Amino acid sequence: MTLHNAGGTQPPRTDKLDLTQPLSAWMPTLWYPGYMDGMPDLLIGRLPASFEQPFKLFYVETPGERAALLAALEKPIRMTDGVINFRDGPDRTCSRRSRLRVSDLTVYLYPPSEPGWPFFLVTAYPDTVVREVGPQEFGRERYTIEHFSTEEEATAFMVQMGVMAGLRGSEIGFVDPTQRRVN
Repeated sequence: MTLHNAGGTQPPRTDKLDLTQPLSAWMPTLWYPGYMDGMPDLLIGRLPASFEQPFKLFYVETPGERAALLAALEKPIRMTDGVINFRDGPDRTCSRRSRLRVSDLTVYLYPPSEPGWPFFLVTAYPDTVVREVGPQEFGRERYTIEHFSTEEEATAFMVQMGVMAGLRGSEIGFVDPTQRRVN
């Protein structure tokens, strides 16, 4: 199964989108700031209903990436073989291998700053896991992400993760914004 650049297994319908407009004109976005040293900021884009995936995610680790991404969002996005090409557009601004290194599996809760947006859990994996699974399976060769409608759903998922890890004799570090540490 081949995933399309826009996410999902089917190319989205674009006949109702004006692709001559900048990406920012048809994809609303919200910043989710990182709150621990080394954690990325997330820029989440809400995709039109015709897309199989509801959100487009960007992991942003530096001020330079942020500036480049914002500039890319102000340009029209290209189509390649009938599919919206995020990879050669805004993805290129923040797709390098992550700088973050963790020694243990660590899960970060990202709450929305505005109503109507989901909660995200970003999991950072240690290099040993990334090598074993394959870096192509992770965002920026480091992260996976899940989204939830409510904080309660996100918390319940974290509890399940902790129980599963405990059954295997492992531990997971959970970090939420109340543990904020930024230098």
